[in-house]
Amino acid sequence: MAQVLLQNNRRASWILLLLSGLPILLGIALYAWRGVDNTISSLLLILVIVLAIAGVILCFRQIAWLRYPRISCTSDELLVYLKGFSPFRIPLDVVEVFFLGEGPSMVPALNRQEVPSVTVVIRLAEKATEWHRRDTSKSLGHWCDGYIIVRGTWTEPLNKNVVGNMNSQLAAIKRSRKNPST
Repeated sequence: MAQVLLQNNRRASWILLLLSGLPILLGIALYAWRGVDNTISSLLLILVIVLAIAGVILCFRQIAWLRYPRISCTSDELLVYLKGFSPFRIPLDVVEVFFLGEGPSMVPALNRQEVPSVTVVIRLAEKATEWHRRDTSKSLGHWCDGYIIVRGTWTEPLNKNVVGNMNSQLAAIKRSRKNPST
């Protein structure tokens, strides 16, 4: 069983879930309108069906996304969700520490200037070069040169206490691996 270290941004996920329901509502509205005026073509009916299917798919995707944390930990691995629903599985021996950082949010701004975001940085062991780079979803994070940067835009609110708790949980899990009787 994985222990959650950092949750997703649940507020943003709920908002996206509500927005993904809009195609369903639009499809229902178009279908109801078709019922009032039977002169509407079958092309409109196809559009209604496509909108409803797209909305259902988007809703299920968001519901699934709500179930996943951003970072969790098993007794052997750190699980980092930065690309789809399948996590990067990093051996705990490679993970050194979490700390706060700052980077681009990757969210478009109205004034087209870069909007900064608080990040969680995961430092990996320097000698573990096979873990120094992976391709990630750019909006969720970045992984390069042994550092994993998790954008705070898509996580629970970040501060020193959250990152301190993450480090405490990581240390406790590593200690329990060394002393299984405790």
